[in-house]
Amino acid sequence: MEKFGKYYLLDKIATGGMAEVYLSKIVGAEGVNKFIAIKRILPQFSENDEFNTMFKEEAKIAVNISHSNVVHIYDFGEEKERLYLSMEYVPGKNLRQILNTLKKRQEMIPLPYAIAIINEVAKGLDHAHKCFDRTTGRPLNIIHRDISPQNVIMSYEGEVKLLDFGIAKAESKIETTKAGTLKGKFGYMSPEQAEGLELDSRTDIFSLGIVLWEILADERLFMAKNEIQTIRRIRDCVVPSLTKTNTEVNADLEKIVLKALARDRNIRYQSAGELHKDLNTYLNRHYPDFTLGDLGNFMRRLYNDEIIDLREQMIEYAALGDPIESNKDWIDENEDRTRILNDSANSFFENSLTYDPMAELQKQKSENNITNWQKNNSVATTTHLPKGPYGRSVGEKSHFLRNMIMTLLIVFGAYYYVSTKTSLLDKLPDFSSVDLNEAKELASISPQEEEEEEKQVYYKYFINSNPPGAAIYINDKESGFYTPGRIQIKPNTSFNLSLKRDGYFPYSRKLAATQDGQQFKATLLKASFAYISVNVVPSQAVIYINNQKLSEQPPLKNFPIPAGERIHIRAYNPTSGASAEEYITVKQDTHKRISLFLKK
Repeated sequence: MEKFGKYYLLDKIATGGMAEVYLSKIVGAEGVNKFIAIKRILPQFSENDEFNTMFKEEAKIAVNISHSNVVHIYDFGEEKERLYLSMEYVPGKNLRQILNTLKKRQEMIPLPYAIAIINEVAKGLDHAHKCFDRTTGRPLNIIHRDISPQNVIMSYEGEVKLLDFGIAKAESKIETTKAGTLKGKFGYMSPEQAEGLELDSRTDIFSLGIVLWEILADERLFMAKNEIQTIRRIRDCVVPSLTKTNTEVNADLEKIVLKALARDRNIRYQSAGELHKDLNTYLNRHYPDFTLGDLGNFMRRLYNDEIIDLREQMIEYAALGDPIESNKDWIDENEDRTRILNDSANSFFENSLTYDPMAELQKQKSENNITNWQKNNSVATTTHLPKGPYGRSVGEKSHFLRNMIMTLLIVFGAYYYVSTKTSLLDKLPDFSSVDLNEAKELASISPQEEEEEEKQVYYKYFINSNPPGAAIYINDKESGFYTPGRIQIKPNTSFNLSLKRDGYFPYSRKLAATQDGQQFKATLLKASFAYISVNVVPSQAVIYINNQKLSEQPPLKNFPIPAGERIHIRAYNPTSGASAEEYITVKQDTHKRISLFLKK
């Protein structure tokens, strides 16, 4: 727990390229706790004067939004030279996380639930669009600019809220500054946004229409294999028929969706209120027995165990007193349990807060890569508190520097390619500082190369597991598919297959795509763990488990290890050369405390 101004930061529940989100509390009169979320901007952005000014301007506007379907921003400011927003804490999941959970179960959101969710978002969006400045009475002309499943939250009680009003424009500016990318997840842009035109509230309606179409179709609408093709699809705005994709969708509902997705914004719904009215009428006419309480039952069915865990955790947080000093030598074993993760999870979420386009995600969890502990035991830790709705990308474990470089190459290459045609990029003022010669040297994408890429032949490879529902990773990258699933592999190439499922040890194997239609099935082993807490005296040391260096500093608390296996633990001070070690074996679901005293 960290003291941050008047707030107590209890647990980091999301992190990304621009900010961190903490479950926090503020203690009021008579010791009453109020739980909130603190979005704390990373130092490198807080120090950016332009971002700083724009952040504060946008935050001042967002504070005016007060609606049950919008996550409320209570306050904003600067503490310890860090910009922050304090906002409503919503125990629940974002829509991308819900869709991923259902995908694992091979389910879809029931039709009336899907309509109700978007209906609630449209209601909140309409309120925000129509907000007036409370001091001047003038319209604020608020535009969200980043409507996507990651920014739609459902509480465990079934409340639907729209997240991230307040820093869209500021975040947009810093995004183009740091990575040369367009603001907004590529797959959820409106045509006018993709063309660099001036935006109004109708851009949000189009983006919400994309989300609705994707929930009903259970597939992505415009997302292609690269950003250039995605933007081209958005500009072309060809929307496949929903009635052919989902037999439950009738002509009346499809008419609503298509109106929200009209390329010409003058034909589109002119306000989110109009969309809300039509969806509400449809819902009442076709599903008269549906109530918003059904959404709460739906969430409890999906996340019952996590809800129970969270309630217990919140009780513990409410009882906490003064913040724990950062240099304290020992931390009670009852605090947050940590778990082993694969090294690729070091960057924390899938869905960073700024969301590299559709990283989604946070999927949802990185699992312990310890099928063979001695052969592959890179480790990292994170808290066991269920991932909150603020974790925006979902499948999205990012290596920040690598992503920065790759994004620069893609966008600069795109700039060069489309600069010879009617370009969406050359209309954007944020690209005025790009040196075209430099862009040519960095990357270029010719029409011939793109055409060859589109003609690339792939073999289908069917992957299954026992039990099913495991996330499929190809060459350590999340494919977005779950077993049983079909992936595409270039002919006559080898690849590393990894399968990860909650409660089971990860499975890894090298395979080769030698013909089309190959099949593979793996049996996953049930995971069993024990837990250790390690105290080192003196505490200035690094810890190794089975000769693998941990990124965590001592003391370790409730650290998971394979149960029933002989584990070597070593602490070492590289400055003094002092060390200590111990071999242990711990039974399943038991805990052992260890103290290591460094000696030369």
